Amino acid sequence: MTLRRWLPLVLCAVVAIPPWAQDSADTSQRKRDPRDLPLETDVVEQVAVELAEVSVLVTDRRGHAITDLKPDEITVFENGKPQRLAYVDNVGSTRFAAKVEDTSPPAATYDQTGQMVDAGDVEDVLPARAVRRIVLAFDVKNSKLNIREKWRQAAEDWVRSEMRDDDLVGVVLFRGYPHWMVYFTSDKTTVLNTIEAVSLDQGIQDRDKRRDVTQLVEDIHSLCSDLGRADDYRRSEDGKGNKPGSDEAGCAYNLAEPQVQQWHVEANETLDTLRGLTGQLAAVPGRKAVILFSEGWVSDASTAGTQAMLAVFGVGKVDSTVVRWSLDRDSLREVNQLHLTAMAANVSYFTIDTTRGHDTGFSSSLERGQHLSYFSQGINPWSEMHWETRQGLQALAKATGGRSYHGTKDLDEKITAAANTFFGYYLIGYYRSDPQARAGTVKIKIDRPKLDIGYPDRATLWPHKASPVRLDLSVGQPLLVASGVAQTVPIKFTMNLGELPLRRGAGGRGTQLGVYVQAIKPDGTVVDDRWDIATVVLERNERSDRDTRSYEHTTELVLPEGPYRIRARVSDDRQKIVSERVLDLTVKAGEVYGFLGPNG
Repeated sequence: MTLRRWLPLVLCAVVAIPPWAQDSADTSQRKRDPRDLPLETDVVEQVAVELAEVSVLVTDRRGHAITDLKPDEITVFENGKPQRLAYVDNVGSTRFAAKVEDTSPPAATYDQTGQMVDAGDVEDVLPARAVRRIVLAFDVKNSKLNIREKWRQAAEDWVRSEMRDDDLVGVVLFRGYPHWMVYFTSDKTTVLNTIEAVSLDQGIQDRDKRRDVTQLVEDIHSLCSDLGRADDYRRSEDGKGNKPGSDEAGCAYNLAEPQVQQWHVEANETLDTLRGLTGQLAAVPGRKAVILFSEGWVSDASTAGTQAMLAVFGVGKVDSTVVRWSLDRDSLREVNQLHLTAMAANVSYFTIDTTRGHDTGFSSSLERGQHLSYFSQGINPWSEMHWETRQGLQALAKATGGRSYHGTKDLDEKITAAANTFFGYYLIGYYRSDPQARAGTVKIKIDRPKLDIGYPDRATLWPHKASPVRLDLSVGQPLLVASGVAQTVPIKFTMNLGELPLRRGAGGRGTQLGVYVQAIKPDGTVVDDRWDIATVVLERNERSDRDTRSYEHTTELVLPEGPYRIRARVSDDRQKIVSERVLDLTVKAGEVYGFLGPNG
């Protein structure tokens, strides 16, 4: 076993200054960021302003990304009033990629012995060039068994025929948590073999929410009919409020409540998995596209359960307001938090909903001429469920700069359409003419014909902000790889356990971290990068000295000789923290020179 000597580097932390705080910074020593300056427009507002941001996806009618929009082609309206533009950043632009302010590196560098050496000219390093990072995500927890094989076949077809040589593709499975089958790679064979080998059915039950609704309505109809008056309400045992008593409505409530609870638990589990995936991806700079195969979740389980009761007894026997309030199961807060964290992490979701259109009606023993309020009052719990699951997927795609697709036909073409939009993503900032008002309805007009434009209804005024924590890096002694033309350079991340957002779990506390590092040549070429998922677990008996202990994670980059900018990032799976460090180093035969020193 070879003992490697670690070289701690004293690094300059590079901090991005938000645009609204930069006026107070010293601008005499650096070039002014173009985002500090408003663009020339015909709109003049003599009032206080507040910066807002909206994500926009722009393609032509055939789904090809539009990458060359100019600010003078774009007009942003809020509540019908034109707003003054601040910036227009395309995902492929250097401004979008440069999430960290460049600072001049020190004039001197040192080797392992502390001797001053010439580290090479790496002062002017372009941001890393944008590439398509695509995650194929299979939500097996919210889908029917017979559809999952179609997902697999579509993914395989896309990899074989449409995956580009420079695409970085990962595969993840939802098993109550984001289970990565393969991390980002450009190796088509690896991705294809992973998709072919993954089990999409073993140990994961068939989930059909339409069938849940049918069973619930049938149970209510067969067990709760003719039990008595529906206007007798009693106080709930927990004192929370009124709910139906032991009449028809009360019987229906007792049947609906456990089903509503199950839908609610499943929705929270799915949203928790999505947020965990988003937090892990936050460590990777630039935009990430997640193509999500799913049949949706029930964000508002209370309404779905109430609709099933109304389908049998109607509004004359069921007080829908009281019933829905008593059931009190929705995940709308969790949905909103997911949207905010996804936007902050530059993660866009493209959802492929494979529920069928005829799932909006029922086909069961209820068709045997039994009278339901569905016929007389137009109450259709199947349609409500179909809308509920679909709108959750649509809202996620719309809020995060993605698109939603529906149906089971031509799934591989849907993946291609989603991937082809990647570079049509823009972040548009504007100054609100009424900064005191709540976020209003946004409309974006682009002065170019035959475009498909997607964006959320409202701009982001209060974006999710993760807390920065200290991140230390050490560089190990490089080892020559077998080919002899490059060297393996170990990079060690060190963080204080007391600053990590550990969550309570069985037997202790823990979290998952997304750990990313890349090496960029001065011309912006990414020579190598690594992204890992690291699990941190702290046993109960280890909590007392948590603040004095460190967590370490080591990864390796394979680098030929030459100068590089190393960019390291860490994010937890709830995106409560994001840490970033940047350092310049030069790799020579058996040696690494980096800023600053000296260090032994």
